[in-house]
Amino acid sequence: MKKIFLAFTLIFCITFSSSGAKEKGKSIRWTAIAANGSGRYMYEFSLYKDGKIIDRRRANDFSDYEYTPVDSGAYKVTVTGTDSVSGKSVTVDSTD
Repeated sequence: MKKIFLAFTLIFCITFSSSGAKEKGKSIRWTAIAANGSGRYMYEFSLYKDGKIIDRRRANDFSDYEYTPVDSGAYKVTVTGTDSVSGKSVTVDSTD
């Protein structure tokens, strides 16, 4: 019996409604998209303002993250997507 091993690459990207400096009171939405995995995907989001982390959503299966700034400034999000079966993960940020 010949064993065949198939490797896959977890494909992961992030889309966002807008980028750069944000006005307070106007919401920003980020959506993570994963493909080529073998199980359910888990997403962890970290939000940065002017280079400092200000919010974090622990890993769960919700691929959207929305935030309404209380101050104007430059916002960036980093998201890690993990395949629940293989455990493989990929991290991207909104500037990639």
